Amino acid sequence: MQRWSKAIFPLLASLFLMPWNQAQQTSNVIVLEGATVIDGLGNPPLSNGIVVVEGDEIRSISGPGSDYPAGATVLDVTGKYIIPGLIDTHIHWGTWMGEIYINHGVTSAMAQFNVSKEEREASKTNLTSPRVFHTGGNAGVTAGMTHQQVQNRIREYLANEPDVAWFPQYRKDNAQAYQWAVEEVHRAGLVVFGHAQDSGAAIDAGMDVAEHIWGFAFPLMSDRELDDFKKGRFLHWATYLREGNQLNEMIQKAVDREVYLNPTLVYEWGSLSPKAQQREKEVYQLLSNPDLSYFPKSVAGLLLYRHQQIKSYGARREHMPLVAQLSPEDLRIVQEAYRNVQRFLKAWVDAGGKIVSGTDATSVATPGIAMHHELELLVEAGLTPMQALQSATSWAADMLAGVQGRRGNQR
Repeated sequence: MQRWSKAIFPLLASLFLMPWNQAQQTSNVIVLEGATVIDGLGNPPLSNGIVVVEGDEIRSISGPGSDYPAGATVLDVTGKYIIPGLIDTHIHWGTWMGEIYINHGVTSAMAQFNVSKEEREASKTNLTSPRVFHTGGNAGVTAGMTHQQVQNRIREYLANEPDVAWFPQYRKDNAQAYQWAVEEVHRAGLVVFGHAQDSGAAIDAGMDVAEHIWGFAFPLMSDRELDDFKKGRFLHWATYLREGNQLNEMIQKAVDREVYLNPTLVYEWGSLSPKAQQREKEVYQLLSNPDLSYFPKSVAGLLLYRHQQIKSYGARREHMPLVAQLSPEDLRIVQEAYRNVQRFLKAWVDAGGKIVSGTDATSVATPGIAMHHELELLVEAGLTPMQALQSATSWAADMLAGVQGRRGNQR
C-alpha cells in the first residue's frame, strides 16, 4: 500500500464524516479500526484492517493487531468497508456538482474543458468538491497546420496546465497534424484522450485513451457497410463489433500499447440493463431530495428520461429513441449489439487492458450516482467487481499519472 500513501484520492472516510470531524478536534492522528479495506489495486480485501491517517495523509494500512501511534483517536468501524475515493474520468464540470459527487464517494473528477487554476487549486482542500483535474479545453489542432504551427499551438495549450490532453476527433485528413501534436504532449508526459472513427489508426498515431467504443466497430465495416450505416440502412454500429481475428488484433494492439478505454456505458447502454428501471428510480429518489433544490430542473428531467433511451448513431432512428418504442426486430438488434459490447469489454480486460470509468455527466448521466451505475454495468459485462473498482481507482490514477507514469501521483 506504500504506493498510495500520498494517493490522489483519500479513502472514503467521508462515510464516517461526523465522528471524523469530531475526532480531528482532539488528535491529528486518526485510526480507523475493524473495517474491510479494499485498496483498489486488485489485492484481496483486508479484513479487520487498521488505517492510520495523519492530517490529510494515509500513513499506513495494516492487518489486525498492528501497532499505531499512542494518543491517536480510534474510530471503531467494524462491519464497514473502506475503498479508495472514486475517480470519474469523463465529466462536463460545473461547480454546483461538487457536493453530489462527494456524497457518492467520487473524490476526483476529470473535466473535459478548461477549468481555472484558482478553481482547481481550491478543489484540493474544499470538502464539498471532488479534486478537479482538467483537459485544459480542446487542443484545437486542425488539418492543414504546419509542423511549426502545431508546435506553437501545443505550447499555448500546455500553458493551461492540462492533466490529460484532449484532442479533436482523429480523421484521415488531420492525421499528420494529430501525430505532431501527440509528440509534443507526450514530451510533456500527458496521455491523449479523444474520439476516433478508426480507433486502430488513432492508436497508431499515438492516442492513449479511447473515448467510447464505436471507433473499434467502424474499421470492421466495409466502405459500403459504413455508408449504409450512415444513411440509416441498418440500426446500430455495434452489430459489427463481433468477435474475430481483426477485432482481437485491434484489442491486442491497444493493450500492448497501454491504451485505456473509456466506454461510457450508462449513457449509451444503461437502458438495456435488467436493472434500468431500478436505476431510474434511484435517480428519481436522489433528484427528489429537497436538499438538491439547486439541481437544474431541466437537466433533471432529461437525466430521468435517459434511462429509457438508447443511443443511436445512424440516420435510421432519432438520436436517442425510447427503447419502449422500438419494434420487436429493432429491439432484438440493439440487444444483440449490446451483448457484442459486453463481450468486447470482457475481452479487453481479459487481454490485460485497462478501463477508465467515466460517465459523460451531466447532460447524459447524473453526477455521482452514475459512477456506481457505470461500475455495475461493467460487472454485468463480465468484469469482476474488483476490476470494475480498479477502473474507477488505480487504473484511472494510472491514466492521470501520464505516459509511463512520468507525471507521478497528482495531489
